Amino acid sequence: MLPVCFAAMPAEEEADFEKLYRKYYRLVYAVALDILKDSSLAEDAAAESFLKIARSFKKISSLEYHKQQRYIVIVSRNTAIELLRQEKREQADPGLDAELTVSDKELTAFQYTELRDCLSRLTDAEADVVYLIYGLGFDHKETAAALGIERATVRKRLQYARAHLKKLLKEGEK
Repeated sequence: MLPVCFAAMPAEEEADFEKLYRKYYRLVYAVALDILKDSSLAEDAAAESFLKIARSFKKISSLEYHKQQRYIVIVSRNTAIELLRQEKREQADPGLDAELTVSDKELTAFQYTELRDCLSRLTDAEADVVYLIYGLGFDHKETAAALGIERATVRKRLQYARAHLKKLLKEGEK
């Protein structure tokens, strides 16, 4: 985790950031765990919180102790809440997941060809997201990391891809 944070800051600040990280990691994790009620999600939230802190470390490091601690708690709380909302949206919007998780045996040769044709007509960005999520079984977080984009962007691209696929499949039925 620290090497990723170090990439977001000048080398001369790394030692000070590492001290801050070691000092506040348990607090950040505890705040996230209290909100998320899941240890792996809390670890993700803590990591994301420290990335945000690293990006503005110069400003944070000049704060007084109590203001610095309060800032860190606020960042970790907001990050955990944001992650919780993302998880709820992902669970609430299965979209085409059920429709697209059929085995090859369930598709006729014609349906398979039609689906493959529709997939080839997606934009590259949409096709990449669909391939990583449905083809390789990545989740939104892994897809975002693989493509170097935000989770929200993955969700939007997937939403557009689903709508585009529905439209193309309906056109094919006519």
